[in-house]
Amino acid sequence: MKVTLGQLITALNELEKIRNERMNIAAAFKVLTIIKRYSPEKEAFSISMRKLLDEYAEKDGEGNPVTEGNGVKLLPDKAEVFKKEMDTLLSAKIKIIGDDLLTLSDLENFAVSPSFLEAVDFFIKREE
Repeated sequence: MKVTLGQLITALNELEKIRNERMNIAAAFKVLTIIKRYSPEKEAFSISMRKLLDEYAEKDGEGNPVTEGNGVKLLPDKAEVFKKEMDTLLSAKIKIIGDDLLTLSDLENFAVSPSFLEAVDFFIKREE
């Protein structure tokens, strides 16, 4: 199965939220395996994002991107190009390896939101 890089980053961020919670050994192993397996993609995304911001963000006097609200202020004439490159980056396809998928029973001791389940859906094996 393939998912977009954007979907993968969202799922990994959600799994990071439960990484330090107590869970059974099998679930803990699966969560840790998933996070470690796909951390190179997350790191590559971070590097690419920094490069895009370095190129398209407004800079302060020290050369750092100018923040605006929760984000970064883009150069007005470069905002569309940034958006297009960001969309291309986030839509890159990543192959998900079917080993070590979580089951719903792995998550049964957690109070999770529907948005958590939506984000990690492709890492959950449907139980028969």
